[in-house]
Amino acid sequence: MPRSIFTTEDEIASGGVKRMFQKKTKLPVRASINGVDIRNINHFHDHGDGFMLWEADVYIDNKKIAFFQQDSWGGPDRLEFLPGFKMNDSEEQIQQVKKEQDKNQKTLKERSDNYFSKHPQKIKMLDQIIEMESPSDFLYRVYTLNNWLKVAKKHAKNDKEVIITFPDNDGIPLNNERFYSIDTKSISNKETFENLLQHLAEKEKIDRDKTVVLSSPEDFKVNTTSEPDHGCIDR
Repeated sequence: MPRSIFTTEDEIASGGVKRMFQKKTKLPVRASINGVDIRNINHFHDHGDGFMLWEADVYIDNKKIAFFQQDSWGGPDRLEFLPGFKMNDSEEQIQQVKKEQDKNQKTLKERSDNYFSKHPQKIKMLDQIIEMESPSDFLYRVYTLNNWLKVAKKHAKNDKEVIITFPDNDGIPLNNERFYSIDTKSISNKETFENLLQHLAEKEKIDRDKTVVLSSPEDFKVNTTSEPDHGCIDR
């Protein structure tokens, strides 16, 4: 459940600044990165420890190009590119399908590579630091951003800004983010707001630069193609 980190007037400055998520704010239907979004998301449990997994259709520029699914037995993710084959396809049709699949696979990889070139990310897994760089890793980021959008829509009803923090300094958890909301009319200026973020980071024992602030509809439609070509901390 989202929770507020400051609840009394003694803990926050008086006054107000521009509210960021407002009732009149028009948030996007779904999140996207470089024109890639996921739709028809379905959740299911694995066959081992009962972890929640997900599957979805993958779209690029509003065109369905693949199906993604986490493996319920702990194996590699499944990423099947469209169009699919038909039993009675001729050799010419098979070659055309392969050509279209290769094109979709190439486009997804190009957009994934562009994102990670601007936002390099690593996760901790089994005491190892692993760099996120594959198209499947990229789709996890789209999935996470989509979850953040759901939280933002809830808080927009209350004129609150959403702050999302990563629980640790080693990586980016995909399923257990902790959400905090701050009523922006209670913050007097940017310096006060920065102090609140620093306090939150110390409370969660994380680096300040791993605190994510979502404040506008544009935060959910990420486009890195126009950004400088160098690494930076993800928003």
